Amino acid sequence: MVATKDSSVLALESDTGNTLSSSVVRPKKPSRALFMQIFGGQGGSGRGYTVSDGVGINNVNLDDAILLLCAEKAVYVYSLLHVVEGTKKVHYKKKFHSSSCCWASTFCTPNDGLILLFSDGKIQIR
Repeated sequence: MVATKDSSVLALESDTGNTLSSSVVRPKKPSRALFMQIFGGQGGSGRGYTVSDGVGINNVNLDDAILLLCAEKAVYVYSLLHVVEGTKKVHYKKKFHSSSCCWASTFCTPNDGLILLFSDGKIQIR
């Protein structure tokens, strides 16, 4: 998975670098992408795919996995299967109205969480 500067997301084949779909998933109002992470999809049956997360290679069940994309103006959650197919179907979107996000990261406790830092100095934990 690749997130481009304008928050577009596309799936690339790891060996050749070719796109898996002719369509790119992009928001209506693009803003600079800050952070992207894939959650879930480990094990189980269904359509499988192998992805690299920068640390190693993992087998991902596309039917269960989601992709979190944080951009300056909003947070998006897509089905990983839809991104691979090139289908723009947002499962969740949260726009930032008061200030732009300038940094994002996830953390793991008993539940996964998201930390957002905004240009006005505010921090949100979701």
